[in-house]
Amino acid sequence: MQDYNASILIVDDNEDLLAMLAIILRGRGYRVSAREKFEALEKELTQIAPTLILLDRNLGWTDGLILCRQIRRFPQFASTIILIYSAYRISIAEYQEAGADGCFEKPFGMQQFVENIETWLAV
Repeated sequence: MQDYNASILIVDDNEDLLAMLAIILRGRGYRVSAREKFEALEKELTQIAPTLILLDRNLGWTDGLILCRQIRRFPQFASTIILIYSAYRISIAEYQEAGADGCFEKPFGMQQFVENIETWLAV
């Protein structure tokens, strides 16, 4: 059973991709927040209270793996699902070491993307 009340946070510095992913997920009934960057990471995450976080690996202002590690330092986000996506191959060990639950490569088809999200939310 899908949790269509899930809150999804997307973090990407590509405005077009950020908007497109948000539209697709909102169209599926999810509550979506989209950010290019954060002013106060813990405060903003607490306000959003995401069930799942999608992080771009190569953000213009930081590495998605570093951001993932920072998020995992906050105990209230220990069980939040974090998925990292990238146009570059990175070993699964790197993602796991950063605390990500999963990863996938860009470009990705939108149907595959939605199926990945829904699979993770069903876990």
